[in-house]
Amino acid sequence: MSELNRGWIYRDRITAQTAGLTVLEFYSQRYLHSIESEWQARIESGQIRLDDRPTTATTRLKAGQELQYHRPPWIEPPVPTFAIAYEDADLLVVNKPAGLPVLPGGGFVEHTLLGQLRQRYPDELPAPIHRLGRGTSGLMLLARSLSA
Repeated sequence: MSELNRGWIYRDRITAQTAGLTVLEFYSQRYLHSIESEWQARIESGQIRLDDRPTTATTRLKAGQELQYHRPPWIEPPVPTFAIAYEDADLLVVNKPAGLPVLPGGGFVEHTLLGQLRQRYPDELPAPIHRLGRGTSGLMLLARSLSA
């Protein structure tokens, strides 16, 4: 059985264009993947905060404020495994299969190439040198040092 990830905090900075909206209006208009009643429930349960404080659905937003949606942990979709093609002190080359996202996004936080590499190499922060989309397979170059 798959384990829950650690959840994620989505952050939005309020701009002059979105200032004046209520918290509920902001989320309902900007993130259409959820209906208004779902956003209302998230606000009431404390999953949505304004400048790191609890907020209400009717609070009017001001430019410069920050909204945070504390998404609870969820089970991420399974992803294919990868193989290390080459590694030295400066460079890591990974054979990335199609279906494995490189960066967090779209429901993937830990089931990404970077997430799995950070588990394998906990004292390092391998950084992608280029981009391969989730649906693309190929060799992925990652820097292990500043000289790379």
